[in-house]
Amino acid sequence: MTKGLVIFDSSRGQYIPQHFATALKISRIQGIDSEDIETLKKGPEDNEYYWDVWDRVLNNAFHVDSQGNTWRFYQDMDLWMYCDELMTTKEKKEFFGDDYENEED
Repeated sequence: MTKGLVIFDSSRGQYIPQHFATALKISRIQGIDSEDIETLKKGPEDNEYYWDVWDRVLNNAFHVDSQGNTWRFYQDMDLWMYCDELMTTKEKKEFFGDDYENEED
């Protein structure tokens, strides 16, 4: 089973949040509200809240699959969807790199 997959690659640049809001089935994603989605849909131009909203989405949005696994979003150039519960400590270190905080340390 895949434990992480690229949703949008870095070629979309600053428009990744906008594509997230317009291309994904948002109704299947929890932890975000409709106002935030509307803000992202407008894109980054002349949108002072775009990056704050995107940060909130990355910190709070998730999807629960049919097996009950929780998938979260992570951006490091590309936008990823990952399932922490399915990853080993080694895989987490490889996936998150310097952003990984080992809770057991």
